[in-house]
Amino acid sequence: MDPIDLLRIQFDQWKTGLYGTPDPFLSQVVADVDSLPAGDSLAATITIIPRNNSDSLLTNSPIVRVRNSGDGLVGTVEDLGNGTFQVPLTPPASPGRDTLTVSVVTANDSVVLATRPVIHFFLTTGIKTAGFYPTEFQLLPNYPNPFNPETRVRFRLKKNAAVNLVIRDIQGKRIRDLADREWYPAGDHQIVWDGKNERGFSASSGVYMIEMTVDGRRLAQRMVLIR
Repeated sequence: MDPIDLLRIQFDQWKTGLYGTPDPFLSQVVADVDSLPAGDSLAATITIIPRNNSDSLLTNSPIVRVRNSGDGLVGTVEDLGNGTFQVPLTPPASPGRDTLTVSVVTANDSVVLATRPVIHFFLTTGIKTAGFYPTEFQLLPNYPNPFNPETRVRFRLKKNAAVNLVIRDIQGKRIRDLADREWYPAGDHQIVWDGKNERGFSASSGVYMIEMTVDGRRLAQRMVLIR
């Protein structure tokens, strides 16, 4: 085949593919945690915000389907009624990992969203007492998540320590300092974020990161603000 003809065919295939694929920068699939203890009753919350340039994914009663590659239990998809969907993922008894694939089916489109969160299931060791795990420091999932207008940022310390807590947007820009090398005793703590930036203005809807630095370690969790 003539190289020019081959190039034309490849270009036509690429152009055709654009009509069936949502813009990955507009569609979002977000897990509120990156890891969970295997065999525990805690569940990850998967938030799905399907979008494309024409917003055709939101028309004609879309059906959202979630598949996972591992042994975690995917629950029932819930339509929150604002173009956003949620589904719980319960960890299996054994350690491993799950990759989540989300499909959105409507009368106009049948697409697989580009974002595919990965959840790790870790094996806890030692004695579990009153909800405490042997991990030295933990940044727990914020609650509620998604949230509007505020959420509780929770963390666990196994010893007295100075803590930094920073809210960042998805590009890594600093939005708000919740704790600046503040000293906390060992135990469980929580700080309320009111959804505002350092200047007191309300942050816009989107995905944010809560970043905790303690004892030279950095931990992070994702959160979703929906106005």
